[in-house]
Amino acid sequence: MILLAVIGNPVAHSRSPDIHHAFAAQLGLEVSYKRILGQAFESDVIHFFAEGGVGLNVTVPFKSAAFAFARHLSPRAELAGTVNTLFGNLKTGLNGDTTDGAGLVSDLRDNLGVSLKGLRILVLGAGGAVRGVLDDLAAAGVASIDVLNRTHARAVVLEETFRNVRAVAPEISAGPWDVIINGTSTGLQGVAPTLPLGAVGRHTVGYEMVYGPVDTAFMAELRSLGAARVVDGLGML
Repeated sequence: MILLAVIGNPVAHSRSPDIHHAFAAQLGLEVSYKRILGQAFESDVIHFFAEGGVGLNVTVPFKSAAFAFARHLSPRAELAGTVNTLFGNLKTGLNGDTTDGAGLVSDLRDNLGVSLKGLRILVLGAGGAVRGVLDDLAAAGVASIDVLNRTHARAVVLEETFRNVRAVAPEISAGPWDVIINGTSTGLQGVAPTLPLGAVGRHTVGYEMVYGPVDTAFMAELRSLGAARVVDGLGML
């Protein structure tokens, strides 16, 4: 039996167990994949791997903690400063990787048919979720990545760290953008993040990085502003 899990808080909404169990059934693998409501992150991780776990997906709000806990980091995780996957064993030290960026690009390009090459992207937020996708977006050939964050200084750090990224203020008049990605935690809080005036046009695609059974406030707002398409982040998994 292969023991896997996802840890987060909240975590009850996670579809990862369903997806992994379905995938395992197709391959004829015996997999147990559970949800862990994180309380004390390091203790929860140690307990999971000590009980025979081999792979742990990490979601909000523990991606930065997972980065700090991992002993061996992939190059993309080291650049992003965030980890959404821990694997290996405690004896030799856990490996940390981030797959959010690859999942986002794949969902946009392969599942939604959005050709990213040459597009202008607006990303809302500057936390771990955003850090995990910026380099993959740049590698996909986008024309530019504007990052808007409530604390502007954090967006400036991303401009200094990642290629093709520019920190912008809410007053910017550069819209409409081709793709607007919400990487803030507002999707879990029932409020919409602040958008620059004119950010949404009739060809704009809105992407909410969290997912759930109903539209978030961000998704509802983009629909009301006439976005061409608005989707959540389920396809990143």
